[in-house]
Amino acid sequence: MKGLPYYKAYPRDFIEGTIGMPFELKGAYRLVLDLIYMQAGRLPDDARYISGVLGCTVKKWLLLRRQLVLAGKINVNGDTLSNSRTDIESLREGA
Repeated sequence: MKGLPYYKAYPRDFIEGTIGMPFELKGAYRLVLDLIYMQAGRLPDDARYISGVLGCTVKKWLLLRRQLVLAGKINVNGDTLSNSRTDIESLREGA
């Protein structure tokens, strides 16, 4: 795996950027960010894999995914998921 073993987190940005989100969506978002960083900024859009990591059903993940996309928190790029900040950080770290 080519991703980052560590990344700089921005807790204030995360907290301020997720105000109003339910706890479950915030938790899913944080784990998906971790997965995106682990995959060098491009997480395969594999519902079974992601739902397994999140510990939820595929159906639940697809609902959470939709909410995160609509909120502008994750981006769909063909068959991968990304995030604007992970794009910048991954490039900066040379991942």
